[in-house]
Amino acid sequence: TRDVGIVAVVAIVNLAVGPRTFPPSVWGKLTTGVFVVTMVAVMYFNYRHETSVLVDVGIWLSLALTIVSGLDYVFRVRRVVNEPPT
Repeated sequence: TRDVGIVAVVAIVNLAVGPRTFPPSVWGKLTTGVFVVTMVAVMYFNYRHETSVLVDVGIWLSLALTIVSGLDYVFRVRRVVNEPPT
């Protein structure tokens, strides 16, 4: 959902104000990495029919990083939209 939202915003901005580039942020890359590690942990512990604090921490960390990454993208989009086209 996060990635679909990002793609939708980029498409809207490009249609509304012209072509702009949105390079990925460190927060976005970190969020994706935590998602991947968390999903591997979820599948592993689900396979073993066990619970794990690692899964709980991964889920909450994914949520926190998603919020931070989303706010970072909001501020970056504002900055990109307000800069003159090149």
